[in-house]
Amino acid sequence: MKKKITIYLLIIVGFVGMILFGVYTVKNENSKVNSNPIVDGTSTSDDVIDMPKNIVFKRNAAESEEDSSITVRCTIIPSDALNKRVLWSVVWVTEKSEDVNDYVSLLVSEDTLSCKVTVNKGFSTQINLFAASAENSSIKKSCVLDYYKRYYADETKFNRIIYGGSYDSATNHVEIGQTYAYEYENDTLNDLIVCEPDVVDFKMVGTTGSSYVYTTVQYQFSQEFIDSYKKYKPDTTLLANKRYESGGDKVAETFEEFFYNISSEYSSDVLSFLKAMKGIKNVFTVYVDYVVKSKDGVVFNTYNFSCTVGDADVDSLFKVTDIAIENESYVFL
Repeated sequence: MKKKITIYLLIIVGFVGMILFGVYTVKNENSKVNSNPIVDGTSTSDDVIDMPKNIVFKRNAAESEEDSSITVRCTIIPSDALNKRVLWSVVWVTEKSEDVNDYVSLLVSEDTLSCKVTVNKGFSTQINLFAASAENSSIKKSCVLDYYKRYYADETKFNRIIYGGSYDSATNHVEIGQTYAYEYENDTLNDLIVCEPDVVDFKMVGTTGSSYVYTTVQYQFSQEFIDSYKKYKPDTTLLANKRYESGGDKVAETFEEFFYNISSEYSSDVLSFLKAMKGIKNVFTVYVDYVVKSKDGVVFNTYNFSCTVGDADVDSLFKVTDIAIENESYVFL
């Protein structure tokens, strides 16, 4: 019995000794956090929060004027520990060959009790932010860093939005070959695909949340085309200083869908509409806007593309089809 009492006393004395010598733990104040902090670019670098279990970043440094940074701090237990220095680090949650420091950078305070966390670019694998005791590295806490999912466009892949055309990136111009004339002669003009705005490749980046790409396609006629069209349709209501929005599904738009808002202008006489294109370098300019949004309406990225469309080879529409002759006889006296 005395032996057992002696053992208990030794254990108690040991715990007291550990406290007196300043052995401590790192606390990340999880109990005080009601929801996961979201860094959306509206906070400032002066904001400081107790280290939570999770932080979701909606912006990276390039997307936010506020640098998309947040400072986290940890609390040392006990408060009278002799060595309160903390070692901060970031590590991929699951193994990855890329350098995690290229994605997230840390700026540790002089006393090491706080750390400014900045997301340099988007990541698709969760990252652990560790705060460890400098005295005993086995004493540490972690915070999971998430990046809100969104799409990024590969702008180098923007090479064609007009079907059947040859896009020149140097002049931002698409030449329309014989497509219009050929399709018209075969009476399939409304099945002609005019616009393919999905030619831009989008890549999803992120670890949580969801987003979508909203596409708008508009076109604006040149004054030169309007003047030419008036020769065939003097009462046209088309304007050169107005942008018209297409009415299709913004993925593969037919001639009819693309010019939906002006269908009454050309549908009764498509031939005149096409003939007015002859010899014109800039018939119209097409504008394609991609807006990447989160489900709650936060705009992540906006991509704007445009190109002029012209040089339509419609000479076949001007070919001789017949010679007119009067049916009446003419008597020459």
